[in-house]
Amino acid sequence: MQQRSVCRLKVPVPAVTWADSVVSAVSAVLAVLAILATLLATTAAQAHDTWFEPLAGPRGAAPRIVVLGTGNRFPVRETAVAPQYFAAQGCERAEAGKASLRTLDLLPDGTRLLAPPDAARCWVQLQPLEIEIDDDKVELYLDEIQAGPGLRSAWAAQRARGVRWSERYSKHARIDFGPGAARTVPMAMDLVWEHAGPDGHRFVVLRDGQPLAGQPLELQNADAAIGIWRHSDAQGRITLPALPPGRWLLRGTDLRASPDRPGAWDSRFVTLAFETGTVAAAPTR
Repeated sequence: MQQRSVCRLKVPVPAVTWADSVVSAVSAVLAVLAILATLLATTAAQAHDTWFEPLAGPRGAAPRIVVLGTGNRFPVRETAVAPQYFAAQGCERAEAGKASLRTLDLLPDGTRLLAPPDAARCWVQLQPLEIEIDDDKVELYLDEIQAGPGLRSAWAAQRARGVRWSERYSKHARIDFGPGAARTVPMAMDLVWEHAGPDGHRFVVLRDGQPLAGQPLELQNADAAIGIWRHSDAQGRITLPALPPGRWLLRGTDLRASPDRPGAWDSRFVTLAFETGTVAAAPTR
């Protein structure tokens, strides 16, 4: 949403080789599509999310170089996020201790960051920005984030009064380097990978450290054009069956009327990037 073409910002702001892996690649894609279909996949959203991607380190080392970028849909990044827009950032080590992400360089489609080699999870919370959206595009936006009937009714009443859509939004991106990293991070909006096993996966969504019930969340896969939606339960949790190997992104947007700006809206975008099985990280650039 940061560079959404229908919005007006108020503030400035691998290669795939064919070789002899065609059969295995097709099998992997079919496996992903099959499980998505089983989970009642819906049409893909088009919101601009911000997410992390792990990059392969030198000589096949553990991927602790990450790139943070924004795109129309995972996994294709389109723009970078300059470090001056970071409100908070950091990593937690697998055993104990915290560390900071170090900026390496700014690419056209992302910012390369260096994490500690033993990092279990890293995160970035961005500075809030303000936007306005044309009336005829608001419904599209609400569809993209799976907004509920209450929000749609409130917007319909606002539009009838002739009040333009104005929104302050902030983004929260997290990456977990494997299961077992079920700890919260100091962001205003967080997604925690609580459990991974043969019986499936469990995640919890938090707002200001508290479970967020009824939050729409979409699971996207790097090799599939469709995603699956779930709503968090009373404890802020969603559960999913075992996932095939791949790169995944869990995303959601918490949208609500602004408590201090009548007729305006506040939103928090959140993403969690993670991998299952054995997946080759993207090469460093």
